[in-house]
Amino acid sequence: MKDGPLAHHTVWLTRPAGRAADWQAALEAEGVTVIAEPLIATEAVTLSPALQKQLRAAASADVVIATSVAAIEALADMAPDWSPRGRLLAVGQATADALAGFSGRAVARPDRGDSEGLLAMDALAAPGSVALLAGEGGRTLLADTLAARGAQVERLALYRRGAASLSTARVAAILAACDTLVLTSETAWQVLMARCEARTQTRLAELFLVAASLRVVQITQRDIDWDHAPTLIEPMSATGVCRALGRLPAPGRNHPAT
Repeated sequence: MKDGPLAHHTVWLTRPAGRAADWQAALEAEGVTVIAEPLIATEAVTLSPALQKQLRAAASADVVIATSVAAIEALADMAPDWSPRGRLLAVGQATADALAGFSGRAVARPDRGDSEGLLAMDALAAPGSVALLAGEGGRTLLADTLAARGAQVERLALYRRGAASLSTARVAAILAACDTLVLTSETAWQVLMARCEARTQTRLAELFLVAASLRVVQITQRDIDWDHAPTLIEPMSATGVCRALGRLPAPGRNHPAT
């Protein structure tokens, strides 16, 4: 029997490999049984001549915005000497820390760790030229809104996302074993839905959902009518996920770990 204030929970931590370790350690320190299996995988894109040109221009942008840790990791691999001169912003604490570590400069972030939070910052009221360090695909809200405000926006796609190798049988087994789903992206949810049969979705609806943002919650609610009200991770950090789990009631029954 594990000890700790959250020892009654078994959690599926779906963050990508390489981004889950600190969250897993923090949860386990509170007694949580953690099943750490990612739903998405990321890989850096090729540093093409076109991307090299974008990077040169982005170094002179008035504002540089990092949208994910994966973007900074890809950037550090392909252009370790890249040195932006504009103001640095990031969508959340982990991304801000990654950009600060890479650039050696201070990085501002919003209290609300999503595109809407960034757009509410004074620094983006009239930003001039903006470089977005991001991945392929994803939401266009940030770029579209900044362009509507008169900004010259350049989006740099530094990495791509793909589905992790996880079978429908494995998904069903994990859902049967856990009581809580920790979900941090819309893309991960899409992968999960593609691997859920009808009976698996019924089981999924019984879980507690701990999500990265209200938007992620809203995306899930298009597919699932949750038995319990979803809980948000605030802030988006290892501490935040533990706090979110601490706000949940104890599960109605015990689930064996995998």
